[in-house]
Amino acid sequence: MTKEGEREVQRKLRVLQHAEKIGHVARACRYFGIARLASKDWLPPALVVETLLEVQKLEKAA
Repeated sequence: MTKEGEREVQRKLRVLQHAEKIGHVARACRYFGIARLASKDWLPPALVVETLLEVQKLEKAA
């Protein structure tokens, strides 16, 4: 794996660890500047579902 690929893996790992730590995927994505829906390509499916549910809750509250 190239150095660039390794950096990308480490970045994704930090996002996932931060999401687990704070218990909120959407906030972790926002903190790291990642679009929540764009992150669905590499987030585990359970986290993607959780994120989509969070987005729906926010849209209903607005």
